[in-house]
Amino acid sequence: MRNERRAISLGPAKRRPERDGYRYDRVDRLGRSLSRLIETVDDLEERGVGFLSLTEAIATTTPGGRLIFHIFGALGQFERDLIRERTRAGLSAAVARGRKGGRMPTVTPDKLQRAHALIAQGLTVREAAARIKVGKTSLYTALAADGSASEST
Repeated sequence: MRNERRAISLGPAKRRPERDGYRYDRVDRLGRSLSRLIETVDDLEERGVGFLSLTEAIATTTPGGRLIFHIFGALGQFERDLIRERTRAGLSAAVARGRKGGRMPTVTPDKLQRAHALIAQGLTVREAAARIKVGKTSLYTALAADGSASEST
């Protein structure tokens, strides 16, 4: 499967029920969502393999361990959902304030005006880009967006 982790898909060659198990540092390292965690642990259980989380000291080989596993998985999912929600709210608030995300343009209006002047003097776009210290591709893109791309190279 595409989502399976390599260590889980390989599995132990010989199973010893009293010793077989997968050890992970944290529950959330096993899967990205609660449904994926449960699916993975159920798959392991069907194969006779337990799961042990070292940080949380959770073993899914007991009913109490499975309960705690589900609680920690649900809390992890809740935390991811909160982070996603807060991130979206922050981005919406920034847009409402007039902020735009992403990288600042390399060809500023001043540089574009200087490039137009240099091209009008007979320089090629490549030479103009070198003089105003921007990449030729960036200048071509800015000129095309401005509606005045030059045919000279």
